[in-house]
Amino acid sequence: MQRPDSLPAQLFLLAVDPRRQRLTGRGELGYVLRAAALVELQLGGQLIDVDGRPKAGDAEPVPDPVLAGVLSQVAADPGRRWRYWIRRDARRITREVADGLVAARRIELHRYRIFGVVPAERIVVLDRLVRDRIVGAIDAALSDAWPVGERTAAVVSLAAAAQMRIVLPRSRRQAHRDRIASLAARTGPVPPALRRVLRDRRAAAAGG
Repeated sequence: MQRPDSLPAQLFLLAVDPRRQRLTGRGELGYVLRAAALVELQLGGQLIDVDGRPKAGDAEPVPDPVLAGVLSQVAADPGRRWRYWIRRDARRITREVADGLVAARRIELHRYRIFGVVPAERIVVLDRLVRDRIVGAIDAALSDAWPVGERTAAVVSLAAAAQMRIVLPRSRRQAHRDRIASLAARTGPVPPALRRVLRDRRAAAAGG
């Protein structure tokens, strides 16, 4: 079963607007979750960075099916750069993570139709305290007064790289720019790769 506290699961929960019961930034969320999976595998030693490319490490395989799927892809094609793996199967991972959170009883999904025509999905966070704790960890990490663990540093770095306004609006990212940069440096090559992937995607969309 997927770990409900994995980095992809945490980033998914952060993307949910609890009041409106929907995902924010849905068009880019798959890239964020792919990046989160890559960072999770790095922290666990299953992936290492070699000259800007992820390689399978010597750590034990992971039971989490989402992480295991990403790891098997990288292991089978080790010559690709981090950006490639962030883009790969980005649409699919959002559904995989959502299904894992449903199975873990973290969220419920309710499908409906807008005006009885347009398919839509309502997301109910079953335990708001779980999401609140992630948000609280981000708040603490932005203060110099608290030590920050590697996983929390990764959450902050990925949320900032993705410009997740629901938790890190632009004004807050600017106010804590140096702190975020130091946390991103600890997290490794994935946050800057994610930032570039999303920048290129936005530029392409703006250019038509």
